[in-house]
Amino acid sequence: MLAVTKSPARVEVLTEIPYIKATVQTDVGSGSAGSATTEEVEFKEAGVTLDVTPTIQEGGVVEIQIEQSLSNVIDFFQNIPVIDQRMFKTVMLVQDGHTVVIGGLQQSSIIEDDTGVPWLMDIPIIGRLFRSDVDKKQKRQLLVFVTPRIVECGQAAELSHELRASYSETVRTSGVSSVEEK
Repeated sequence: MLAVTKSPARVEVLTEIPYIKATVQTDVGSGSAGSATTEEVEFKEAGVTLDVTPTIQEGGVVEIQIEQSLSNVIDFFQNIPVIDQRMFKTVMLVQDGHTVVIGGLQQSSIIEDDTGVPWLMDIPIIGRLFRSDVDKKQKRQLLVFVTPRIVECGQAAELSHELRASYSETVRTSGVSSVEEK
């Protein structure tokens, strides 16, 4: 990410989760009562957001304001997604070219899944013979590595090209094929 001093920059990796919002309108005027229900699709966002505002100081030091959030769907309430969000905000001083690791957004979850023969698996006591229970533990941790580099205007385009080439090479060697070269 390239950012100009004292100007915010943002990276978002989000998924939009659709749900149906129902609105009931009741008409009680002119002696006859009636109601109409309208439905429309709305979206909630979940994913990772990173906001960075750098400020260049004397001696090659960069002050970085960072706000990071991690959100995901944990449940549904009446078909509306319930979003769990974790966020932190900090300010740090980093020497030009040095790396700082930011961590701490951790999430653990257990997913319980029961599969088996319909109806028979629900019978008390003997239903266990017709069912398999799988508990899957999942841990997520978000780490961000920040390495500020102070560059002159002419160097920004060159650095951007180098970063794109490095990223493309990383994607190519990892077997992922979702990067377009321009």
